[in-house]
Amino acid sequence: EQKDLALKSLNDALVIQKEHIESQTSARKLGQVDTDAIERSKINAILLRYQIGQIHFLKGEFDLSLSIFTEILENELLPKALAHNKEEIAVILSRSAFIHFKKEQYDESLAKYTKAFSMMSFNPQNFRETLEATNNIAIIHCKRGGYNVAISWYLDVLTKVKAEFGLYHAEVVNLLRKVGVLTIKIGDYQTCLEYFSTELEVRIEIGSRPCDIIFTKRCLGDIHRRLKNYDESLGYFTEAIDQQQIMGRSKTLASLFNAIGVLQINKGNVDDALQYFENAHDVLKEIEGNNDLSTATTLQNKGNAYYAKESFDKAIISYRSSMRLLKKALGDDHEEVLGSLSNIGKAYFGRGLFGEAMQIFELVLQKYKQKSNPEVNSLEISSTINSIAGIHLKRGSFSESVMCYKRSLKMKELILDSEDIDCLETKRNLAWARFKQTRYTDALSILNRVLAVLKTKHTDNELNLIITLEMIASVFFKKRAYRKAKLNYEEVLNMKLVRFGESHRQYVSTLHNIALVHGEEGNLDSALELLIDVLQKKTILLGNKHPEVGKTQSDLAHLHFIRHEFDESRKKCGEALKIFVDAKFPKNHTYMKELNIRQSEVGKAGDVPLTCVC
Repeated sequence: EQKDLALKSLNDALVIQKEHIESQTSARKLGQVDTDAIERSKINAILLRYQIGQIHFLKGEFDLSLSIFTEILENELLPKALAHNKEEIAVILSRSAFIHFKKEQYDESLAKYTKAFSMMSFNPQNFRETLEATNNIAIIHCKRGGYNVAISWYLDVLTKVKAEFGLYHAEVVNLLRKVGVLTIKIGDYQTCLEYFSTELEVRIEIGSRPCDIIFTKRCLGDIHRRLKNYDESLGYFTEAIDQQQIMGRSKTLASLFNAIGVLQINKGNVDDALQYFENAHDVLKEIEGNNDLSTATTLQNKGNAYYAKESFDKAIISYRSSMRLLKKALGDDHEEVLGSLSNIGKAYFGRGLFGEAMQIFELVLQKYKQKSNPEVNSLEISSTINSIAGIHLKRGSFSESVMCYKRSLKMKELILDSEDIDCLETKRNLAWARFKQTRYTDALSILNRVLAVLKTKHTDNELNLIITLEMIASVFFKKRAYRKAKLNYEEVLNMKLVRFGESHRQYVSTLHNIALVHGEEGNLDSALELLIDVLQKKTILLGNKHPEVGKTQSDLAHLHFIRHEFDESRKKCGEALKIFVDAKFPKNHTYMKELNIRQSEVGKAGDVPLTCVC
């Protein structure tokens, strides 16, 4: 009510001021008033408009406020109006930038924030507004993938706050946390560890709330998990859980159970992970009735655990349950809903249901493009295009796959460093598509460059190292450098045994490739024994209709063929063909063409080259 009264008074004063200006202008024509007097009246009108704009801003009437601020900023008398307090111009710019930010007009917001900062000195009176502006600038850069730029903004303000208030201040720890979270985003975990360790020390010293200390310990646990310091990670998580349980069962406790579950997935203990996710779910059912965003996160985690176990049907059920809660809370087109939908697509892809997966990824891509600012979701769009490229690759549409991977890579490199892990993964996938096009030299060149960066800049990313080494082995295989291929495959097999165990699909895939090398070297008995073992393992893991089972049947058909066991070869060809047809592989797919050749040549002498899998 006070704001409304103030607005009425100011608007009344503005009307009077405008009438006064009109009368002065008329008198000026008669030579009764000088120009300076009219200018002073116009300056008073600007100051009244400024106060009116501020009150509309405080009332949350942003469109009205922005219209007034824009009009003031364009007025040539503004510098004179605020000559004795130029920082008020920075305030107008900053608040206009805030409104643009709320309206997701990020270019306009950044431009005005930047100009405001150039006019604003840091002091205790304006540091709250400075912190808010810095936070919004950082958020814009983060939305565009510019995490390093966001970090530099936070560090600049952090330095000023420490200089003004000292290390042991509440805003210092808040900024340390923000910098720490973003440092996780860029993968600089060692530096991040330093930020959060300092934050924990300061929080304990200044007597921060227990919930803040618990959150910091959780972050330290997450960082140690990423650094593979699993004992330290578990220690921080356990301390946090002990403190939280004193405070009662809550969303935070569920979140900590979730965190330990993710840790167990990283350690390869997927069954233990599922138990922690169940504990988190039980807590949430007690306090939220199983109908909350925290429950949606827990269900996503359960889906990820089932996905890691390659229990794709159970993963889909968890992902769908999570997505229903997300839709209810956030709407059909929210980013988290689309992320959950993408996970369902990946699970369908894992099952070999490429048609269903393609429908989902195309829907996700369409929804991202329909957003008001699709450039904000450039990374999500490029990731979805990457997934579509993978389906083209599996279906044998290699040219389409190459085109999609190139498009995805171009989008990522506009936002990320070219040696960022996301860019490296897309380059590796592009190399594999080139491999499928039989452009082995191109593929090997790309893979060797990726491998060099992984070994120097991403030493902690073992999974990407494994995948890249296996692809290089497959290129050697196709170039008939069997000794090099075998050495690489055996190195990968040992790494997968430690990471996944011998009953995992990844391990079995490499075992399949080693069997093919034995076959090409003429060790047919050894190759046959390995492939029979691989077929049994894949059937248990994936079911008897999965395309990878069909691939193994096809390679067994070839071995029986060159061993002159033609009835067995014909039988395996038929089984493999049925699987590929059911998977809707086109006739020009490599696997389909191989089978046609083998079926036509059963009973005849000859040799058809094997094709490695990865």
